[in-house]
Amino acid sequence: MRTPLLSLLLIVCLSGCQLSPDQNNSRFIGPRKTLSPEYATLTFLLERYLTVCQQDLPVTHNKSERFIGQAAIDTFIHSYCNTVSTTKQLQAIAAIEQSQPWPQHYHLWFSTLKQHSQVLRGQKIRLHRSNAKLSEIQSQLSQTSQALMTLKQELVDIEQQRLQDVPMNESPQTSKEQP
Repeated sequence: MRTPLLSLLLIVCLSGCQLSPDQNNSRFIGPRKTLSPEYATLTFLLERYLTVCQQDLPVTHNKSERFIGQAAIDTFIHSYCNTVSTTKQLQAIAAIEQSQPWPQHYHLWFSTLKQHSQVLRGQKIRLHRSNAKLSEIQSQLSQTSQALMTLKQELVDIEQQRLQDVPMNESPQTSKEQP
């Protein structure tokens, strides 16, 4: 009798646990007071970039504008905008791309900045080559001008020598007529 009573008690206890409502589902937690950060939108990134780069304003941190990777993005924007070296800009882009996994719209923005820096780099290289060519041409022009001035002076000296060789009482035409 003891075994069936023990079995019945065990069944009642186990079935009672199954029938009781789940305590976790019945409690109301309420709204969260803080929102977990998300990635910034492309619009927000562009606005932040323009604020720092074009208006030369410092990055301001607003607590309601927190987003994932904010410190890395702010550091990147600051270093990207405050250098004129396209090599350093491209290095900064490569570093930020590899720093953490970014969403697709971040990669789109990084690719746009990379393309812009590469175009600017090409223009700077062409400008440097053009300036070198211009400098070379100006140097050649200066040498040619100097040679021309030397020739003019030699012609003046020759003409003065010729005039000194002609006797004073003779006109320059008579000296030419006499062979």
